[in-house]
Amino acid sequence: MKKYIGIVVAILLSVVAIGTYGNIVHYNADRDVKVKVTCHVKEYVPIICCKGHSNIVYIINDTHGLQFPFIAIAVGNKLIDGKTLHAYVVPDYSQLPSGLHVKIEQNTKTIFPRTWRFFWGVIKTEDVQPGTYYVPIDVYAYWDGGSAKIESCSLKIVVFKSSCGCRCGCLRCDLNERSIKDFDE
Repeated sequence: MKKYIGIVVAILLSVVAIGTYGNIVHYNADRDVKVKVTCHVKEYVPIICCKGHSNIVYIINDTHGLQFPFIAIAVGNKLIDGKTLHAYVVPDYSQLPSGLHVKIEQNTKTIFPRTWRFFWGVIKTEDVQPGTYYVPIDVYAYWDGGSAKIESCSLKIVVFKSSCGCRCGCLRCDLNERSIKDFDE
C-alpha cells in the first residue's frame, strides 16, 4: 500500500512540476502612447486653441429664446503633397446643464490645401445657472492615404447673470473669422 501511495504522490508531483513549468511562445500587448510633438496650429491637420480652448463664448443666463451663432472650432489643412482633407467634428454635450442649449454642426467639410474651415455652432440659454461649462470636441479627418482622430481643445462657455436687463443675448466670442490669419504661417 505504501508503494502505491508513493507512486501516486510521485505522479501528482510530476503533474504539478510539469504544470508550473512554462514556455512563453507568444506575447501580445497594446498600449496607447500620446506624445505632444508640436502645438495644434503647426500640425498637418491644425486646429486653433485660443487660451487653451477651441473658442470661448460669453453669454448671459437667459437669451429669451434667441439663438446666437458662433465659431465652435477652426480646422486647417497643412498636409504635404497638396492633398485635400475631409473633416468632421464630434462634440460631447454631456457636461452641459439643462437650460444651456448648444448645437455644433457635424457635417463633413472638404478642406483644400493651405486653407481653413469653420465648424459653426448656435447657443441659446434659458435660466441656466451662471458658471463655466465645457464641450469637448473631437476632430476626425481623412485624406487619400491616411486618417486621424484629434482630441482637440474644448469649447468653453461662460454664462453670466445679466445686470442690465438687456434682451440682446450679449454674446461675445474670442475666435472670429478675422483672427484666423494670426494663426496661419
